[in-house]
Amino acid sequence: MDGEAELVVLHPRPGDRLRLGRQRAVHLLNYGQEVARWLAQNSFGLCLGVLALGSGALDVHAVAPGIVQLG
Repeated sequence: MDGEAELVVLHPRPGDRLRLGRQRAVHLLNYGQEVARWLAQNSFGLCLGVLALGSGALDVHAVAPGIVQLG
């Protein structure tokens, strides 16, 4: 390098934003399922989850052993 900075401009393709949006949605879904799984397996955590949610806006129930579903 000669000590000078060079500006690089990246131009995203039209489908890149949609792909990133889908990746974020999948990440949030996976995170929500992990939280639900932990709450279902941890009775103290489940109590905290019920207290935190209060109104029952989020329903956590087991679908199969080790698998929970957010409702």
